[in-house]
Amino acid sequence: MKFTIGLGRMVLTFRVFVLLLVMLGLPAPAVYAFKLNPCLRALTYTDGKLGQAEMRKRNVCPYAPEKYRLAVHEHMTSFAVDEYLEKQRWQNSRHTQRFEYMRAKPWSKDLNSPQHRTSALIFGTWWNDDPLMYTGGEGWDLINGLRYLKQAVEESRDTYEGGTSGCPVPAKVHLARWSHFGRLQHLHFMTTLASKSSTPEQRVADTIIKAKKWIMFSYQVATQEIQADTPLTADMEREIGLPPISDNHCVTNVKVRTLFTRIGLDYQYRDKITPDVALGSILHVVQDSFSPGHTCRVEVSTDGGVLAALQDVRNYNEQNAKKHAALDTHPEWLITFAKSQKHSYVNDPILVGAWLIKAVDKKLPWTEVEAYLDSQLFATGKVATTSRGSKCI
Repeated sequence: MKFTIGLGRMVLTFRVFVLLLVMLGLPAPAVYAFKLNPCLRALTYTDGKLGQAEMRKRNVCPYAPEKYRLAVHEHMTSFAVDEYLEKQRWQNSRHTQRFEYMRAKPWSKDLNSPQHRTSALIFGTWWNDDPLMYTGGEGWDLINGLRYLKQAVEESRDTYEGGTSGCPVPAKVHLARWSHFGRLQHLHFMTTLASKSSTPEQRVADTIIKAKKWIMFSYQVATQEIQADTPLTADMEREIGLPPISDNHCVTNVKVRTLFTRIGLDYQYRDKITPDVALGSILHVVQDSFSPGHTCRVEVSTDGGVLAALQDVRNYNEQNAKKHAALDTHPEWLITFAKSQKHSYVNDPILVGAWLIKAVDKKLPWTEVEAYLDSQLFATGKVATTSRGSKCI
């Protein structure tokens, strides 16, 4: 009898959990770069289609809205790691290739390279969309996190939940609000400049300047030039354009790990993953810069091949949310790569991502990283020898 009652409660809890996930479906009014995938932990490739799957049989995520089940950032990041390692880490299962990034063992390029965690890199690609890390947990923790994120991006309030429980944060300094609607839109490689009062060249230049500041800071964290336990000062926050992180977590002793990892987890674990989370955040910016909902890139011919050159940067506040969301899906060049392992562009996020992972491992100086980004990721049509047309890719 006790077993029957317990099983009934388990089934009821499971159904309630599913219902809550569905009810918490996030609409499109946030700057979601390729949307967010907080609950499914496995990537798949089947018959030319990229997808995602649960790791366990008893998993509620398949019942959640598609907005939680589109793993474009995860696919790009995983492919970038494979490109860097020069090997395929996916497992063949009949006609489906599968990669469980949450269970993947730490890896390194060679004995002289630092170890990385793919899960931490993925957390980093989530960070730009969810900088208070609401959706990094499981079960009821995930449900509450989804509710807090929904409030932050959908509701007009005086205060929002912070990164720790019971921490009310004023709307004007809320980190997630800044990321989605305010001064941190460059985390998604978007601009705050109005199209009516600025030129495409101005929008591109302004976004590059702001994105570079964030990438440089995150790169220093990724290479551990800035340690995880380094105090995050008010001067540092102002330099990289952050609101007060102490207000967002209701803490006074703010460290770099406070910014990049969830408070409450083991300190040693947080310190270990902080560099990879920072690197993942850089990869997110790189990946977003190739989203047609965020930028206009045009194909140009160079001596090295076809380059996708920046022509314009979008302002999310001027866009139709549904149309923006429709553009944030698996792009054609990514599907082509998945099918053939061939790159449509010499500066796609897989190649740039792999180069950046190598740069972190080799601890290349920022001047060299910046020069590479200027010639590849931030290249404009002016560097091209021959234009292949002005249509946005």
